[in-house]
Amino acid sequence: MPRCDVRRNLQIDHRSSYGRTQETRLDELARLCPWHHYLKSHLGYTYRGGPGHWEWIPPDDLDQDLTPLRRIISYARRC
Repeated sequence: MPRCDVRRNLQIDHRSSYGRTQETRLDELARLCPWHHYLKSHLGYTYRGGPGHWEWIPPDDLDQDLTPLRRIISYARRC
């Protein structure tokens, strides 16, 4: 993702909803850091583009304070 410098422990994400399609294709997979994967899976963020041209798209409701979650992720990266 833009401005994300995490290069280790990346997680594989199904770009389209796996629950809907029930299939895995290489062109439908992306590698996300744990923080971005959490944002996409649980808080409504999404992305589009491709390697070198990713665009991170926030949800419409940005009122939620994510500070406690950022601390947890930062602590986990140090472990």
